[in-house]
Amino acid sequence: MRATMLLVALTAACTPDIVSGAYLCGPEKACPDDQVCDGVDNLCVLSSQARPYTCSGAPLPAQPATLCATVPVELSGCIGDGDTDSDTLEVAVPAACVTSSVNVRLSFPLAYAPLQMTLVDAGTGAMVAADGPCAGDADDDGDVRRCLEANVAADQSYRISVAPTGEDNCGGACDYNRYRLTFQLLSRGAR
Repeated sequence: MRATMLLVALTAACTPDIVSGAYLCGPEKACPDDQVCDGVDNLCVLSSQARPYTCSGAPLPAQPATLCATVPVELSGCIGDGDTDSDTLEVAVPAACVTSSVNVRLSFPLAYAPLQMTLVDAGTGAMVAADGPCAGDADDDGDVRRCLEANVAADQSYRISVAPTGEDNCGGACDYNRYRLTFQLLSRGAR
């Protein structure tokens, strides 16, 4: 009986020691009691190690394609605090391309506001395609990935826009996000 009481007393006195950097912050930047969400890598860390979220606000560079097929181009960007506008990537498809398609992948941290992307015709403003979940991809590493694939016409310009969805902003505390955009122009032939 005495051993059981000692075991119960020891068990009740133990609290887990959670190592800094062991957990990803969730959508509400929730962390263990003695930790905060780091704004750079979205990990729960000791408050003395936390770095603030920063957003450079640099525009995405235009992607004038000179070939009908390109290697994947990875660009980094961010939607700033309170930004309701989108970041836009201009893409020009060469006239020599017979059949082309665009493949775009958007990746962003789960800990901040969700983002979306669309492809529009630069001349008419008509939407060509919207993103969706990436096939066969699990969002289990703290990042969310969205994909967009669409056929594009030769000698046309398009805009790929990245914008907040407006659906979740962590109770007003995270209406911003960083992202990586991977773009590739694919072709099945040239004139």
